[in-house]
Amino acid sequence: MSTVQIQPQWREMDKWTALAKQQGLSFEAFDLTLLQTSDDTALFEQAREAYRQSGLVTSLHGAFIDINPASGDAVLRRLSRARCEESCMTAQALGADTVVFHSSCFPFLRGSFMERWAEDCAEFYRTLAQRYNLTVCVENSMDLDPTPLRELMRRVQSDRVAVCLDIGHVNYSNASVSDWFSALEGKIRYLHLSDNGGRSDEHLPLGCGTVDWKAVSALCQSAGSVEKITLEVGTQAEQSLAFLCENNLFGQG
Repeated sequence: MSTVQIQPQWREMDKWTALAKQQGLSFEAFDLTLLQTSDDTALFEQAREAYRQSGLVTSLHGAFIDINPASGDAVLRRLSRARCEESCMTAQALGADTVVFHSSCFPFLRGSFMERWAEDCAEFYRTLAQRYNLTVCVENSMDLDPTPLRELMRRVQSDRVAVCLDIGHVNYSNASVSDWFSALEGKIRYLHLSDNGGRSDEHLPLGCGTVDWKAVSALCQSAGSVEKITLEVGTQAEQSLAFLCENNLFGQG
C-alpha cells in the first residue's frame, strides 16, 4: 500500500501533526521551499525547525519557481542547480528520503533540444540522488504529454531517480491518464493528487473536479510501483481523505 502524505502549513503545525497522527499520514513539506527561496532567512529557519520537530517529514517539494537545471544560459543553470542542492540539503536535515522537482521542460521542446535537456537533467538528478542519498522524483509540470519524462527516464539509469505524476496536471494535458501510465511504466513512484475542471491547476479537493479517480486508482494499483501519494489540496486535506476512504481509492477505506 502506498504511503499517503499531506502538505501542512507550518504556522499551524500542531493541527497538521494531530491530523497526521490520527490518520497515519506523513508530510511532504511544500511551503518550506517557498521560504527558502525568499529573503526571509529567519522565517525559513523557524519553519524548518517546526518541520524538524514534527518528525513526520518524509518528502520535500524542492525549489521550482523559475528553476531550470538544464538551461542553455550558464548563469541560470548554475543558479538553478544551486537551488536544487539547497533543497536536497534541507531534505537531509529534516530526515526526508525523497525530494520532488518539476521537470521544467519547455512544453514544445522536441528533437535535439529535448535530447540535450533529457541528458543534462539525467546526469544532474543522478548526481543529486547519489550525493545526498535521496530518491529524486521529477514531476510533470508544464509537460503536455509524457514524452520529456519518458526520454529523461530512458537516460537516467538509476533506481534513485523516478517520476512524480501530478494527476491534476495530467487532467489538462494533451494525453489521457492511461497514456501517461503506459508511457512511464515502472517509473512512476510518486503521485500528487488534486482535482480541477480540466483547464487549469486549481488544486481542488478530490471529487470536486473532472478527474476520474476510480480510473486513476485502478491504474495506480495495476502499476504497482507507486510508493508515495501526496494530497495537494491545501486546507481541504480532511475532505479529500474522506473521499478516498468513502470510494475505496488507492488502498484507502
